[in-house]
Parts: sequence; structure tokens; C-alpha cells
Amino acid sequence: MLRKMLLAIFCWKLNHELEQFSKEMEGRSRAGIIASAYRIDSMFMIYGLLLEMAPAMTGEELDALNREDGILELFYQDWLQVPDSRNDEMLKFLIDEKRKCLARRMMPVKEKEGYAA
Repeated sequence: MLRKMLLAIFCWKLNHELEQFSKEMEGRSRAGIIASAYRIDSMFMIYGLLLEMAPAMTGEELDALNREDGILELFYQDWLQVPDSRNDEMLKFLIDEKRKCLARRMMPVKEKEGYAA
């Protein structure tokens, strides 16, 4: 019973924090919103993932998180400290795609020249 109550408080708290964040963003100019795009996306992602994780959390975990002020902002700030591998992944993807594109373009040329494999 206590765990259910802690879960309800946690979900309410997350909803409240996201509502406050959304109101803060609504007050910004278009340029301000665009400048905050990564933060907005991250906050919504953190919110969604925490809601998905919440049912599997123990009462102790929920209690500890309920005692934190600004969970979404706290996790967002911690997330900013994690090295971003997205650029490395994108670079690898683009190199692979470039190779595929070149291979597609070269195949007809090789076949025309009699170099069909």
C-alpha cells in the first residue's frame, strides 16, 4: 500500500514538474524555444522514461526520488555531463552510407567496362 502511494506521488511530481517546464517554455519567444530544443527534447524523454521505469521501482527508490527537488532538471543536468557519442555514430553512419553510394555508382561503370563480378 505504501509503495502504491509513493508511486502515485512520484508520477504526480513528474507531471507537475513537466507542466511547470512547459509553462516556462510557452513564455519564450520562437527563437528562445528553438534555442532550447535540445533541452525540451531531453526533458520530455527523461519524463517519459521515468514514467516507464516507475512501476518497476522499489518503494525505497520512489521515496528517495520523491524527496528530490526538480527531478527532471536534476537528471537533465546530469545527462549533460555524459559524453555524447551521437556525432561519432553519425560520422560512422555517413562514412558507411558514402561507401554504399559510391559502390552503387561504380557498379554500372564496372559492368559497362566488362568488369562485372
